[in-house]
Amino acid sequence: MKKIILTTLMGISLIGFSLTNKEIIEQGGVRQKQTFDKYFNGNSGNTRRDSNLLNRVYPEIILGLYNRNKQTFDNEITRLGKMKDGRKNILKPLLPSFNEYINENSVFTKNFLKNFLEEKDDFQSYIYTATSISLENFYLNMNTLLEAEKNESSLEENVDTVMDYLYHSGDEKTKEDYVKMSNSELDRLVSNEFAKLNAEIDKKMYSGSSRARSNGNSVKSSLRKTEKLYSKYQENFDAYINSSRLKAESKEKIKKMIRFEKLSDLKFLIQSLKTPEVEKNEQQQQ
Repeated sequence: MKKIILTTLMGISLIGFSLTNKEIIEQGGVRQKQTFDKYFNGNSGNTRRDSNLLNRVYPEIILGLYNRNKQTFDNEITRLGKMKDGRKNILKPLLPSFNEYINENSVFTKNFLKNFLEEKDDFQSYIYTATSISLENFYLNMNTLLEAEKNESSLEENVDTVMDYLYHSGDEKTKEDYVKMSNSELDRLVSNEFAKLNAEIDKKMYSGSSRARSNGNSVKSSLRKTEKLYSKYQENFDAYINSSRLKAESKEKIKKMIRFEKLSDLKFLIQSLKTPEVEKNEQQQQ
């Protein structure tokens, strides 16, 4: 759990294309460190759990990710506008559908963690980590596709980097297991994980107070909306990937990144429901 929080935050960057995903993630670590140093270094009274400072640090990071995604999208719209292959119209709904999905996902995540997070001191870190995972991976997915269109041999390394980046070390499946799966198999896993998260919310609701039950119904409603919006975003990204001239096998590998990111996000949220002791015991049993 701690690993993915730190790793995700270290992956934030505001850089251009013509870089591998590994370089993007590494340079993002420098950018993230600079942001934290600006607020925390030089003042011994400031800590990484200072809520007032975190309320300034995290929005700055998230805004940078939003702006980078928009610029990437706008640049691609401009490039495709000079062509007559119809891809511009296929691309147009992608970012709006992603933003609609990520905004609802952020609302859900905040309410979910506010009501059910076990490690309350890490509330803000969990919220911004969950949001930044999706924002960052939109950029990494676009980078993978655009770089593959320039040089298809770059695909393997870029996909593998993201799979490594998102993989949970305590997962019962290996990264190789996921790599071997078809996208339809991953779709089923994502659907199952949504259902599992919904069931976990039910458990928390009915073992808690009447207020927890009332709040839980709102959280469950937001989860259903998030799932629908995610499906629409995935459909739009799949359509844009399919419109490329890449080999069919390459297209499927990029689509896999989108599904694996959502699977990782859902597993992250389910893990947040567990106390550190329970999580440690489960990892020892695997």
